[in-house]
Amino acid sequence: MIVAVAYGLGAVAFAGLLILMMMGRQAKGVGRHFVAACGVTLLWLCATAVSNWWAAVTVQPLESARAASWLNFLAVVLGAAATSRGNRGFLRIAPLALGMVAVGNDLRFTTAAGPADIDFTQIIARVALAVAGMLLVENLYRNAKMEQRWHVVPLCIALGGMFAYDLFLYSDALLFRRVDVTLFAARGAVMALIVPPLALTLVRNRDWRIDIHVSRQFVFHTATLLASGVFLLSAAAVALVLRRIPGDWGVLFQAVFLSGSVLVLLTVLSSGSIQSRLRGLLVRNLFSHRYDYRAEWMRFVDTVSGTDHAESLQVRVIRAIANLMDSPGGVLWLRNGTGSYLPHHDWNMHFDGQPQEPERSAFISAFDGGERVQEFAEAAAAIPSGVLPVWAQGAPRVWLAVPLQHQTGLFGFITLAPPRAPTMLDWEGRDLLLAVGRQAASYLSEEQVARDLVDARLLTEYSRRFAFVVHDIKNLVSQLTLTVANARKHGSDPDFREDMLHTLENSVSRMRELLLKLSPEKMLVREPPTADARDVIATVVKENGARRVNVISEGGDVKAPVGIRASALRTTLTHLLTNALEASDKGGGVTIRSRTDGTRFVIEIQDEGPGMDENFIRDELFRPFRSTKSKGYGIGAFQARETIREAGGDLQAISTVGLGTIMRIILPYLGEPRTDADRVGAVGT
Repeated sequence: MIVAVAYGLGAVAFAGLLILMMMGRQAKGVGRHFVAACGVTLLWLCATAVSNWWAAVTVQPLESARAASWLNFLAVVLGAAATSRGNRGFLRIAPLALGMVAVGNDLRFTTAAGPADIDFTQIIARVALAVAGMLLVENLYRNAKMEQRWHVVPLCIALGGMFAYDLFLYSDALLFRRVDVTLFAARGAVMALIVPPLALTLVRNRDWRIDIHVSRQFVFHTATLLASGVFLLSAAAVALVLRRIPGDWGVLFQAVFLSGSVLVLLTVLSSGSIQSRLRGLLVRNLFSHRYDYRAEWMRFVDTVSGTDHAESLQVRVIRAIANLMDSPGGVLWLRNGTGSYLPHHDWNMHFDGQPQEPERSAFISAFDGGERVQEFAEAAAAIPSGVLPVWAQGAPRVWLAVPLQHQTGLFGFITLAPPRAPTMLDWEGRDLLLAVGRQAASYLSEEQVARDLVDARLLTEYSRRFAFVVHDIKNLVSQLTLTVANARKHGSDPDFREDMLHTLENSVSRMRELLLKLSPEKMLVREPPTADARDVIATVVKENGARRVNVISEGGDVKAPVGIRASALRTTLTHLLTNALEASDKGGGVTIRSRTDGTRFVIEIQDEGPGMDENFIRDELFRPFRSTKSKGYGIGAFQARETIREAGGDLQAISTVGLGTIMRIILPYLGEPRTDADRVGAVGT
């Protein structure tokens, strides 16, 4: 039972290693021999764990084949570094010959009772294979150059341990003429223990074209779990010793020690500084690159593009760059309009007073056009030359300054606080910071451009409203001028005075509305987009020369809900009616018609003026700042059409020179779709 469990554990470990290798790129060169050796080892472990009638006759040959495959792999690795062809040939032939002899000898004994029951000649062959393996491992380590040993040390540890245990097991069997079952069973667990250094060997030798991607987070959490387990086991062992103290004191000391150990472990695991130190230790010793660039880049993007509205983009950028270096805080410096860099936003770090850095200072020049990260520990030696700014010589302590280089130049820089654990900034860290600094500068620049664009749109909207308001005021001035002129003629008429008073009240009210349109608050307030078109028509006619306007409603007095703001429709009708009255100033009348046509509501204002030609209507009428009037602003027709189109309708001009003009307003009708086929009535106003 113990043999099955131990060798089953080894089989699971090698199966996992093979699965990881199959998930990577295809093996190449030396890597193929490595995969073959792992495959033979897995078959041997499975056969030994099963140990039934068919496996018993295959265990011994598979064991010799396993040792021979690893010898062949070591010979290939050594042969790649051999200087002469003769040495390479001997290294390849000798292990294969020894392995074939051992396998052939094993095939002579196919009736063995169990894996541990082997012949004396088989024991001699096993010892020879183990000695050959240790010799090859020793030669591999000794002949490797100092700068190359980093690549082969894990392999030498794994295979050296495997062959050393084989030599110990079969040396003992050579003395006692029988394999010790307990030592034989333990070898399965030993095989499981050599899998991690073998996996590390693959990670450090990418030229074998076998990629084993082990997440840094997985390694960190696994190492933390193993360390925690070792600590708790050690604490339990000490607690067992304390329990032997006579009396109740033993139980007391045991409980206190175990509780204290758990509290210490939880404190250590929650310490950011200790976590940072452990992560740095693992990265330096287990990985060829310090950073998992894909994971770091995704974390940077997730932080910058976070949906937490409580943090601004600037703060998220600081936090994203600080997290890359395990820094607890930072400050973003941006260039202002006076040519200096000022602290703009901060995260867990603050400068007292109002520090600033001139754009042409030695410190800014030291960024070397955004190609250099400044480390303040190095720059401190340059204080006499003025490179290190005054604000960086006091509290808070500053570790790094990361440039934010954009197309237009140095957009700003970020100063970072010292990391939680002592860290040396190497070339990988500098390149990563320069890359994310450029990306962060593009994010900040785009955000500033978007903000400037919003401000420009608000100014454009304000200018547009101001132009419309000026035009409406011009219409009011024309209306008041006409009222003053008529007052000299009809001032004694009570009805005229009543109309004049009503006109003045309406003009004052309209001026207040126009002034409110220019307020920022009013620009953000939206009026309900519905109005009763016939009610608005009646109001406009009453306010503007009612005696000269004939209103024809083809739907009678039925309400006409349309999809436009009442004030917008009122302004548009006022402008068009005023123009029609001015065009008919020789005594001609103006007619307003309204009707429902399915899902549309049509309003037509017809005058008896001189009319317009087709070219003027097409090319000039609706263009801003084009006017045929000596005192006109040329904005009225453009404003009217834009207002109607914003509501989903349209404004059309139908005119004939010498016969007058019809301005047709088409609006969305919000009532039940119908058509006013017959003229219901005519009302003169």
